[in-house]
Amino acid sequence: MAGDVFIVLIIFSAIVLTVRAVADGIVRAKALKSDAAAAEVLQALSRAMVPPHVSALKWGLCLGFLGAGFLIIDLLGLDGQQPASWGVISLSIAAGLLAFYGISRNKPD
Repeated sequence: MAGDVFIVLIIFSAIVLTVRAVADGIVRAKALKSDAAAAEVLQALSRAMVPPHVSALKWGLCLGFLGAGFLIIDLLGLDGQQPASWGVISLSIAAGLLAFYGISRNKPD
């Protein structure tokens, strides 16, 4: 039962992210091709783009820390329905995001 819900959530998330990426690309392309686009708009669009390696770093750290959280749950012998399990998962994801923030903040632009 829980696996079915998980699969549906993954499929829905993949569809949403795909539609978002396509729509964002179409809007950016139209804005860049427009003759009426101001220089400030073009500069803002170019600054707003996130390099792929930065996004990969964020997701890699989050998934790595999530895996560590699952290992901690297994080592502690917690059940998946206990609130402590959810706390460990939440804290591990937060630690991954904070690690990404620390790494990206110290990176010179």
